[in-house]
Amino acid sequence: MESINNYMGLEECNNQIKLIKEKFRIKRQLKAELNTIEEKLQNEIIRKEQLSEILFKEEKDVEIIKGKSAASLFHKIIGDWDEKLMKENYEYKVANKKVEECDNAIEEIQKELSGIKKELKEFCELDMQYESLLKIKESLISEIKDENSDLVLELVQEQKKLEEKSVKLKEIYRTGEQLFYLIEAMLGDVSDAADFSGADTLTGGVFSSLVSNSSIDDSNDKVYDIGALLREFNKGLITTEVPYIDINTMDFYINSDSIDTYREYYHIHGRMYYIYKVVSGEPSGGLIEGVSEKVLRARDKVHGALCGLKFNLDDIEEKLIDVKLRKKELLESI
Repeated sequence: MESINNYMGLEECNNQIKLIKEKFRIKRQLKAELNTIEEKLQNEIIRKEQLSEILFKEEKDVEIIKGKSAASLFHKIIGDWDEKLMKENYEYKVANKKVEECDNAIEEIQKELSGIKKELKEFCELDMQYESLLKIKESLISEIKDENSDLVLELVQEQKKLEEKSVKLKEIYRTGEQLFYLIEAMLGDVSDAADFSGADTLTGGVFSSLVSNSSIDDSNDKVYDIGALLREFNKGLITTEVPYIDINTMDFYINSDSIDTYREYYHIHGRMYYIYKVVSGEPSGGLIEGVSEKVLRARDKVHGALCGLKFNLDDIEEKLIDVKLRKKELLESI
C-alpha cells in the first residue's frame, strides 16, 4: 500500500474505498448465509438423531417378529405372521430411507458450507486493506490544507496523544504489578517468620538461627527491591491522574531514606530481640506481627493505585475507540 500512496490521488483512493466497501457488503451477506446454513445443518443433525432412534425401534420390531418372542408366537397362532412381518419390514425400510435421505442432506449442506467458507477466505485481509486505504486518504487530505485536513489532523493528533498516554500508563501499571507481587512474596516470608517465632518459644531457641537466616533474611532482601519499585511506581504515578502513594504517611515506610533504617531495626534489633526473648522467656511474635501489618497496608495502597490506573486505562481505551470512529467517519465522508 505504501507504493500506491506515491501515485494514487484522492479520487482514485475514494474509488478503491468504494470497492472495499462493496466487498464488505458481500462479506456480510456471506456471513449471514453461513449462519443460516450452519443452523440448517444443526437442525438436520438433530433430525437424523431422531430418525435413527425410530430406525432402531423398527429394526427391533422386525427382530421380534422373526424371533421366538411371545409376539411372534401370537401372530403365528392367529395366522397373520407373514402379514405382520411384511408390515414391520416395510416400516423399517421407510425409516431407513429417511435416515439415508437425511445423511445425503447433511452431506449437501456441508458442501455448501465449505464453499461459503472458501469464499470468505478471500476477504480475510479486507480490514487491513481498508485501514491502509484510510491511512493513505488521511495522508492525501493532510496535503490539501483545507478545513477537512484541519479536522483530520486534529483527530490524528488526539489519537496519537491518547495512544502515547496509554503506552505510558501500561508501563506504570506493569511496574505496580511487579511491586504488588513482590509485597505478596514478602508477606509470605513475614508469615513464615511468625510461624517459626511461635515455635521458638516452645523449643527454647532451637529455631532462632533458622528464623534469622531464612524467613527474616528473605524478607529483608526484598525490602531493597520493594523500595526501588515503589520509587519507580510513584515516579510514574505523579505523571498521571492517580494519586501517588504518600510515603510520608505510610505505616510501612519504604523509600531511599528509610530502607537502611528499616533493615537495621528489623534485622539487627530483630536478632537481639530473639536472643533477649529466648533468655527471658518472653512471648514471641510481637515485632513480626507489627511488620506484617505494615506490609499489608502497603499492599492495599498499591492495589488501590492499580485499580485507579486500570480505571484510567479503560477510560483512555474508550476515548481511543471514539476518536478512531470519528476519524473513520470523517475520512469516509470526504
